[in-house]
Amino acid sequence: MIWRMGIYTFTTCLICFLSFLYTPIYSAESVDSSKQGLFPDYKKKVLDIIDFGIEPLEKLDGVQNEEDLYNIVLSAEQNLAKSHLDLSELKVPIELPNDTRVLLGRSKEDLSTGLKALEEGMNYYAQYIVKRSPEQYDKYVKKRDKGIRYINGGLTTLTSAELQLDDPLEPIQSVWEVGKRNLYKLEKAIPVKGVSNDN
Repeated sequence: MIWRMGIYTFTTCLICFLSFLYTPIYSAESVDSSKQGLFPDYKKKVLDIIDFGIEPLEKLDGVQNEEDLYNIVLSAEQNLAKSHLDLSELKVPIELPNDTRVLLGRSKEDLSTGLKALEEGMNYYAQYIVKRSPEQYDKYVKKRDKGIRYINGGLTTLTSAELQLDDPLEPIQSVWEVGKRNLYKLEKAIPVKGVSNDN
């Protein structure tokens, strides 16, 4: 009789314990999955904005003359200006957890700073094509390097937010790596007198 009471008590405790464990896990998963649906959309918009900004530089391989190069650089400057504006208008989803929103806000600030620096860099490079001034070229290199650093930082923070949601879908930086290569190609497009092109 005592052993039956022990079995009933044990069984009751086990059921209560399991139901306690199961309920919070289930509700946490359902909340997280609804929030995770917002993040991939936001991430895609951010990556599309960055990709649009650097898209004209994909034409560098086909450049035949300086006029084509100049037009590509001007197009990149315009696209980067639009990307900077589009990113500033992009809203971080309010439904995401506060700590994730803070990371996304920080990411957005860094990406915005990076896009603006690249836009300014394209302007300096366009001036360099026209004037052949090493000073303009040096300004381009500084803005390019600043832009790359900030965009790398912004993408790293975006990845941190994604990991915080436990939602790593695919590597973020693949598109950006191609864009960075194209930014460095500009350095080799026209030889600069008095400036080393070796990296």
